[in-house]
Amino acid sequence: MVGKKYESFKKFPGVRAYVSETRRNPMGRPDRCFYIRYRDSSGKLIEEKVGWESEGVTAPYAYKVRQVKVGALARGEEVVPRQQARREQTTVKEFFEDHYLPWCGASLKTPRDREGHFKVWIEPHLGDRLLSKLSPFDVERLKEALQDAGRSPRTIEHCLVHPLSCLESGQGLGVRQGRKPCK
Repeated sequence: MVGKKYESFKKFPGVRAYVSETRRNPMGRPDRCFYIRYRDSSGKLIEEKVGWESEGVTAPYAYKVRQVKVGALARGEEVVPRQQARREQTTVKEFFEDHYLPWCGASLKTPRDREGHFKVWIEPHLGDRLLSKLSPFDVERLKEALQDAGRSPRTIEHCLVHPLSCLESGQGLGVRQGRKPCK
């Protein structure tokens, strides 16, 4: 297997472009994906995708993005890579619909139960919460709502298992770090 082909630019240090073998830009040439590289405050090398040439990203633009990040690091500010910031802004509803429910449909015999529990109970109570900010208090509120509605203990258990399972898969995908709100 051959590694990816990268172009580097002498004029723009810290910027490199991946040349795609399959994707073409509007002019028919192979499209390029621009990346920036810099070291964070702890000395770890960070490589961050800026965008594709066909979307209007150029090497000078990528260099400006890199300069902003390096300048912020020099001032002592915390810099969060774009991909990580995007992952941290995922709500429970988005994660359930985009990742968890498709996984359930592919790997479980009865995904309808989980989908039903999500639509009726989990989405109204936890849907707008950020997955990274989910707390034990949120899970307790869901539990109280289920008890107030007169649901059986087994239904309550099933409805509470889904967010926990979702959090475990979220930690595996890097959407959430730290402990689960309850175990």
